[in-house]
Amino acid sequence: MKKIITLVLTTCIFYSANAQQFSAGVRTGASKWMDKKEGKCFSSSGQNTTWDKEMFVRYNTKGKFAFEAGMGHYAFSNQVTRTDYGCVYDANANIAAMYAHDVYEKSQNLEWNLSAQYDLSCPALQEKCPLMKNLKSYVGVVVSPTLSRYTTTSYSVEGNYTNKNSRDEWSLWTGLTHSLVYKIDSRLYLSSTMRMQIDPANFFSKQPAGSSVRDSRLGMQIGVGYAL
Repeated sequence: MKKIITLVLTTCIFYSANAQQFSAGVRTGASKWMDKKEGKCFSSSGQNTTWDKEMFVRYNTKGKFAFEAGMGHYAFSNQVTRTDYGCVYDANANIAAMYAHDVYEKSQNLEWNLSAQYDLSCPALQEKCPLMKNLKSYVGVVVSPTLSRYTTTSYSVEGNYTNKNSRDEWSLWTGLTHSLVYKIDSRLYLSSTMRMQIDPANFFSKQPAGSSVRDSRLGMQIGVGYAL
């Protein structure tokens, strides 16, 4: 019995000592997406902005490293991606008619963000400046496997619905991240994250001029976290 009590107490002490290394929180912000609409990376045209939402868990080691795992969501609104042209021939009336269909596309995107970060905070600066004492700065790498559901809809020039279909696609975004963590008290903290990512499959491929392929992203989010 004494051994069981000792084991339980040891487990509780170990958990209490390490629990506050874990935290969870939410963040929200915006991302600017760029594509190769002009046949080159970081095109000035074809940009899109999304509103990003994320839930995350964070683990701070006793050293300089920190690790994060999060799940985020963003969406692209309906926009014209291309116009299809064609000709319809009516044999009975012996009439050929031209038509044009605008193709719109929107998407819902679910991403899983995994990052490893290193603390670059300066202890000497934190000692001299009270405001900096509770602020930590981290840089690291981030990988984001993403599942996207695209919905494509065609409309005639008169605005009549003609066709609609959906498809799912996976992509892998990689890049760098910079995080600021400001400690409010022993458990609550503010968090801001900036990241720059690319989709290597599209970023390093040669896309023809006039194509619209998102290949790069610059995003910033702010939120709160709570130590468990």
